[in-house]
Amino acid sequence: MDPIYYLYNDEKILYPIDLVMGPVALAVILTIGYLYCKFSIKDKHHSKIYLAGLSFKLAMSFLFALVYQYYYGHGDTYNYYAGARILIDHFWQHPNEVIEIFTTKYVNHSASTERVTDLHGFFGSPNSVIVIKTAALFGAIFAKSYLAMSFCFGAFAFQGTWMIAKAFTKARPNTDLFYVFCAFFPTLVFWTSGVMKDTILLGALGFMFYAFMKLFHFGTKNFVWFVVLIVFSFYAFSVKEYAVILFYASVPIFILGKMTYKLKYGMGKYFLKPTIYLAFLAFAGIAYFLIARYLPKFTPEILLAKIITTGLYIESTTGAGGSSYSLGTLDLMNPLSAVRLMPYSIFTTFFRPYIWEAREAFVLITAFESFLNLILVGFLIFKVGIVRIIRAILAEPILLFSLVFVLLFAAMTGFSLNFGALVRYKTPLLPFFYCLIIWLFTTKGFFISNRAPNPSGIE
Repeated sequence: MDPIYYLYNDEKILYPIDLVMGPVALAVILTIGYLYCKFSIKDKHHSKIYLAGLSFKLAMSFLFALVYQYYYGHGDTYNYYAGARILIDHFWQHPNEVIEIFTTKYVNHSASTERVTDLHGFFGSPNSVIVIKTAALFGAIFAKSYLAMSFCFGAFAFQGTWMIAKAFTKARPNTDLFYVFCAFFPTLVFWTSGVMKDTILLGALGFMFYAFMKLFHFGTKNFVWFVVLIVFSFYAFSVKEYAVILFYASVPIFILGKMTYKLKYGMGKYFLKPTIYLAFLAFAGIAYFLIARYLPKFTPEILLAKIITTGLYIESTTGAGGSSYSLGTLDLMNPLSAVRLMPYSIFTTFFRPYIWEAREAFVLITAFESFLNLILVGFLIFKVGIVRIIRAILAEPILLFSLVFVLLFAAMTGFSLNFGALVRYKTPLLPFFYCLIIWLFTTKGFFISNRAPNPSGIE
């Protein structure tokens, strides 16, 4: 029997090899980061933020590995790592079968390949196997070192986060807070630092967002960015379909904003704007009909049903004594009944857990951050007012896109029904949320004097 058929159940992710390959991966990533700063970042101050943020991210990747090895002792990251080791080990015995795993769907595998994929249940999940494949590629380079894999995953997520902040900074120059929050906010950094789905998703969304803004907001006519948009859209879709669907569901709102934000006076205000809004509503109705007709598994009802089912499963496995919570009565036979709970789901995503709901150390940290979110949003609404905030968002398409994406994403992830899962699932929306908040706080006339210089703020 081939050596591959031993069990990967030793419940470890850290081995002596990490002491060697971890520093090697660290040196390689920091070198690439230095070269990126030297050739791609013109502002020296931004270069310092980038290198400091990358170093902090890699430190969190190291902490992530330690926490899962010595505090949790289990989790999805163990399964991804075990799957990656299976692929790497088997490649030296039967490379053709591993290539088949990389290039074909699970249901189309040959009988010999199924002997490998049957060793691990995650090979049967398309959303999980992409994480295994990515980890295997990094693991093949760094001798199956989990720490090295974690460094590589974390660096990818950091670069994606940086791209989000870069897009906002390009739209609103001289605002370094975009970079600072995205690079150093604890929950965002820690929970996207290991071998996990959310780490890949955040990195891919970052590249998608920057490429989209380069093409459709900043007017760049470069085919490379179109390729980047397509490639990372497929990559993110392979991890979590609903995130990409919500991303592109926000695009029509962005286009609507681009079409209307200059129509402030005369006929444009009183005739063209209402016409564009009506046309948009008609387009949305047609799009929904076409999706329901030709892509039924991607309708809002089906996506919501999948998320609710996952949330109920997590709730049932954690029990009432864990970090589970409830939004109310959920009817799996009628997923749209959850629509009435979506406002509470959005509130939960941003502002819970409350401090008294935290039963774990890491959930307690999230509780303090949620309390900070409540203070920030509450202060903004109290000092500025809902009407002025809405006007400011409508005046800038990038803000309108971010708001819609954040609300849609928050409405979905709030149904995870477990604070431990929620803190991970919501990380991809956090850069958009905090960049939106920072933009509003730095808008002229809100908290900054009207006499202060404002290179690209809202007039």
